[in-house]
Amino acid sequence: MDALLSACKRANDYVTTDPLTGDEVFGGDVEKELYTASEAALASGCSPAKVLGKLADVYSLTSDNCIPEKLVALLLRHGLHPDTPIRSTCYLIYRLHAKCPPPFMYTGPKTTQAYNPNKVYFEDLIDLGPNPEIRTSSGGTALHFVVSKALKKQYYPDLPGRMVLMGVSPRDLYGDDGRAQFLQEAFPLMLEAGYSPTATDAAGHTVIQLLKEGYNDYSRRVDCLKHFDADEGHLRMQVAIRTALELCGEQAPAHIPSPSKASPAAATSAAAAARSPKAAAATAAPPSPATPEAFQDARMPFGKHSGWRLTELPASYIEWMCSVDDFFDGSPRKQVLLEELLGLGLVRQARPGGRVVATTQTGRKRRLDWLDWGYDDCVWGYDPQGELDEAEVEEEWDEEGFEPEGSVPLDPDEDDEEYLEKEGDAEEEDAEEGDDDEEEEEEEGDNDDADEGGQEETEGGEE
Repeated sequence: MDALLSACKRANDYVTTDPLTGDEVFGGDVEKELYTASEAALASGCSPAKVLGKLADVYSLTSDNCIPEKLVALLLRHGLHPDTPIRSTCYLIYRLHAKCPPPFMYTGPKTTQAYNPNKVYFEDLIDLGPNPEIRTSSGGTALHFVVSKALKKQYYPDLPGRMVLMGVSPRDLYGDDGRAQFLQEAFPLMLEAGYSPTATDAAGHTVIQLLKEGYNDYSRRVDCLKHFDADEGHLRMQVAIRTALELCGEQAPAHIPSPSKASPAAATSAAAAARSPKAAAATAAPPSPATPEAFQDARMPFGKHSGWRLTELPASYIEWMCSVDDFFDGSPRKQVLLEELLGLGLVRQARPGGRVVATTQTGRKRRLDWLDWGYDDCVWGYDPQGELDEAEVEEEWDEEGFEPEGSVPLDPDEDDEEYLEKEGDAEEEDAEEGDDDEEEEEEEGDNDDADEGGQEETEGGEE
């Protein structure tokens, strides 16, 4: 134990700052020295709980405040349990407090991942049978803690200005995809382990209430992000929340577009309700097949987003479907899909058989090419009948200073001022070179005429 105490004391001198994240971390061989000292302490008969407490004190100096997995894996092999007390809570909740929660061990025929004995997987902790009644300082269970951290974006936090450089999709600017995947994996495992979604915390909140509030919050954010083609991560989080609610036997709150963005029938109904109390009472009746409420739980029947609510589809994906010729023709389920999209106000079609146009246009309309990473190009500038609106195209060119996609195709860089300046300089150089060539040709012509005249005089003299 003395070696461990000495290693913990020396670790204070090796705290440094990570240049990429700005976090406080240990430099040098601190982790290796602590591992060797912990191994010796356990071999001498020291309890894993006591070693865990010393390591927790040392790693409280770091920003993440989390003991490395290799050290915890060593303690688990010597009998550490998820319920082991640490800092007024248990080890499981202590571990879930870190910015990056435990990873999952994926298994299956397509999995190439091998089990790493130096890692602590989420399944390892759950398989040891943690007590689901252990509470946090706020009175919640570990399930409360996981859901709350995921909804508040405290897992896999955003690194401002670095997300794209680190490989995060531009359509997931806030890193929600990782949180969504973690919630979808962790929630069913915790339910199987005995955690109750109806248990209340000190404030009287259940996990189900947290999930429903989170679904509404993400719906509001998506309404803003979809215009910039940055909504896909948030939508994946919505799907994860809805899936968790369905595992609890609950339905996610309906998210219907506002009347101004919904179908004309819904807009007319809302306007009538605003004008007269009788109309308002009529609209409170069970929804008719023509209203968005009738399609609130409509699902995508196929494709990469199969099973998602239509209101959870990324705006860019709806644009892509509309841009594919005859996408909604053919099978009956595609016709039903079109009817549901129209009913929700996600697409519009002025007449049957006319062009289907997405209601929301994403940031690609503004020529933000860096946002494009997956779907085919989406045309725009068309009216509801599918005809190119030249007035709109001309207006966009005049006001925004660029030519939109969907009109006469130009070079992608022709809206760039630097490009235009270079082109102008090149044209001037070409013109100057042309003038020089003409002058040279004229001089050569004069010389040829002079030579011919001299030859004629010589021939005349000889005669």
